[in-house]
Amino acid sequence: CLFFWSLFTSTFIALSARIPLYTWAALEVNTIAFIPMILDPSKPESVRAAIKYFFIQAYASLVFLLGPLLSHLSEITLFLAIIIKLGISPFHNWYPSVVASLNWSSTFFISTWQKIAPLWILRENINNYFLIAPLAALNALVGGLGGLMQTEIRPLLAFSSIGHIGWIIFTIPISNLVIRLYFTSYVLHLIILIYIFFAAKISTPKDISSSSYISPQTKIFLALTLLSLGGLPPLLGFIPKFIVVIISAPLILPPLLLMLGSYINIYYYMSIIWRSFISTPQPLTSSSFDKLRLLLTSLIR
Repeated sequence: CLFFWSLFTSTFIALSARIPLYTWAALEVNTIAFIPMILDPSKPESVRAAIKYFFIQAYASLVFLLGPLLSHLSEITLFLAIIIKLGISPFHNWYPSVVASLNWSSTFFISTWQKIAPLWILRENINNYFLIAPLAALNALVGGLGGLMQTEIRPLLAFSSIGHIGWIIFTIPISNLVIRLYFTSYVLHLIILIYIFFAAKISTPKDISSSSYISPQTKIFLALTLLSLGGLPPLLGFIPKFIVVIISAPLILPPLLLMLGSYINIYYYMSIIWRSFISTPQPLTSSSFDKLRLLLTSLIR
């Protein structure tokens, strides 16, 4: 309870702080409060994930502190620090590996709540289109291409998060309302997905077809949620993407790259859906073989 309270309180302090030192302190408390949530006795690899998360966040905080000392490079250092904390490209390698070692509740928090303060700081301090647009397009593509090579659900969702953060970052110079709309849509979709994966004890796409905890109706609901998260029209997740594209249409190239990344996301979401509706074939046992032989014998006679 103490760690949850510290986690939520530190985020709100970071959002309201006007002095960089206070913001840095709030981010540090946020990091320390989240580490016990990463540790899971049932997953020994979570210790390694916690250590990796701590050192990455500590390094990002060090870069963050260098900003006020380097006045002529303060914007760049702040920009780099936030990118590292968010776990987005080109400093994204630590993020999927950490998420792969987490339980489902920690996966949800690191993909949603832990993004709020860094995104807010980025919105308040960086409005340079020449920094934001290439970064957003890069993350949309990395999030799409990286997900194609994943065989487990958690790192796949991590790359999906990278792609969606690219869309959110792209809206920073455009509209605060669109940022909130897109982020809220992403959180709602992720809540549904993680609940299904947790309740059905699913770790890989193959588990969906073989799980005894998931009904055909749930599979259909899962398929619609994945397609909506990818932004397939006319589902709910298409609306925030459509708004972003309409607002930024005159820019031409960045929206095209964002949509390309989103199409790749839909491709590997479709791969999960395809596997979820294909039942795993059962091996022939001696009893089933005897039944098959009896059937063939009766047909011949």
